[in-house]
Amino acid sequence: MKQESVIMYTKCLDLPEYDSTFVPVVADSGKSNVQYEVDNATDGLRTWNLLERWIQDCKISHDCAKSHTTFLPTRLVRVDYTQRPTSYQVVLRGECPEESTYAALSYIWGNQQADKTLRLLSSNMDHLRSPNSTNFLPKTFQDAIRVIERLGIQYLWIDRLCIVQDSDEDWRAEAGTMHDVYKNSALTISAFSSLNDNTGLFFQRNVDQIVPTVVHLRTSNSDQLAPYRHDGDNCRTYSILWHKEAETTKRGWCYQERVLSPRVVHFGRSQIYWECRQRNACEMHPNRAGRPITRSTFKRLLGGPMPDISADPYMALLQNWYTMIQMYSGTKLTYQSDRLIALAGLVNDLKCTLAELRPNMEHPFMVGLWGEDLRFGLCWERYFFSHDQFQDRPLNSKIPSWSWALGNLGGSYLMRDSVVAFFVAEHACKASVEYTGSDHTGDIMNASLNITGFWIGMRVCLQGKIPFERRYNARLVDHLHVPGSGDELETPLIQQGEIYFDFTDDMPERVFYIPIQASYRKAHDHILIEGLCLIEVNTDNRKDCLYRRVGLAALRYANIEVAHGFFSRFQEESIRVV
Repeated sequence: MKQESVIMYTKCLDLPEYDSTFVPVVADSGKSNVQYEVDNATDGLRTWNLLERWIQDCKISHDCAKSHTTFLPTRLVRVDYTQRPTSYQVVLRGECPEESTYAALSYIWGNQQADKTLRLLSSNMDHLRSPNSTNFLPKTFQDAIRVIERLGIQYLWIDRLCIVQDSDEDWRAEAGTMHDVYKNSALTISAFSSLNDNTGLFFQRNVDQIVPTVVHLRTSNSDQLAPYRHDGDNCRTYSILWHKEAETTKRGWCYQERVLSPRVVHFGRSQIYWECRQRNACEMHPNRAGRPITRSTFKRLLGGPMPDISADPYMALLQNWYTMIQMYSGTKLTYQSDRLIALAGLVNDLKCTLAELRPNMEHPFMVGLWGEDLRFGLCWERYFFSHDQFQDRPLNSKIPSWSWALGNLGGSYLMRDSVVAFFVAEHACKASVEYTGSDHTGDIMNASLNITGFWIGMRVCLQGKIPFERRYNARLVDHLHVPGSGDELETPLIQQGEIYFDFTDDMPERVFYIPIQASYRKAHDHILIEGLCLIEVNTDNRKDCLYRRVGLAALRYANIEVAHGFFSRFQEESIRVV
């Protein structure tokens, strides 16, 4: 028997009194943690009402957004709802009332040719500064205007219409303020399931595949039938659908937009999702989705790990950065050269926060790594779980080999607070980066790393990947030796070492190894030593000996004293890595 959008099955089962597999429907009614009735489309009245409730609750009960900010972007799209059809025009910041609020749009441009898309250019600026009908906008833009009209917001920030696309000067200037644009938006509208600017925000949906399935069961201590739902519906309606429908979360440019925005509504194909700094929710679970939010520097992202809530805000901020890099480095970009510039807004925001926490320190951003935590930042590793993920080393890239930003799928780190010692002194590990502009948003001219540490020869077993190891780029260490001798040294390793190569076309049999940091692995009660694997770079100048990174090696010892005793048998060398 089907009642509205809820499927009811009547079946008499002897259900144990304390069985947690099924949850009484009546238990949901008081908390409203599960929604049983939704509209047939994601722009239905129930959906609009829920979105308005989320926003109102956030404004009244949360401290997600700054309450007294007066920031406005350089340009905005102003919408005139008094006309039919509705009109829009690009306006300057000074043409908006001081107390104006705006929403921002996060979307995927798509694969259409640039000259076929509507963009703000030097040649059409006068035209777009005049009123134009919204009927000629791409569908995703039109739907975003429907959203802000419903919410009573007059201004909308869209990158394609608010940044002069054929001006490098304007583009770089706006990239430097991107963190302010999204941090100060009243709401960010995410075209979550849209592949391009013409897909739109709203979709028809099969309600029966979304709402929880309700069955009538009889418990072992009662003769009465009662409605129950399966507890696994929480996973089905949230986690599975989230990952199945996600499009914007796979894109590099959309990542910082999502992290920086205090409030985001994701318009998915089957339901809408809500993210703010104190609540994650979706239509099926309007009060929460997944674990509850804990206050931290950054909000917890749907489908992402929990932010670090260390007692030390400074260390928590660094750990949050490494966690975000792990997510961001796996996103897609049309142009791989945008890997760092697409993160510029988030970097600027972090620099401000780091300066507040440690005002007496410099906070240089070194091609994806923070200069103040460079030793830990160097110890990233890549994951290749399938042949589809294989990638070759990029040619002619200015990004240095020691940065995770060179290539995709990089940037996986250990937990920062697990590190117990460093084998490289802080003053003996320095990076130098030159940009074309005045800050990290400019193109990289030169980048190098000067490091001094134990200089160890390493031979690698290249005959196939490690048994039972899912990563295709992982190989076992055959032996360690003094560079130049090739003689194998007996080492007190508790198990064979491993190396994780950065690129599948660059896996040499012999490398140099510099141990950098030691972390304690509590589960196995041993010390894990991570360090860089390097090879020499051929140069015309024989006196200028350079090296480049090819991977990260992990060696396991019983304790730090045993590891240090073994490494002290090797000489220290000062080298330059490019």
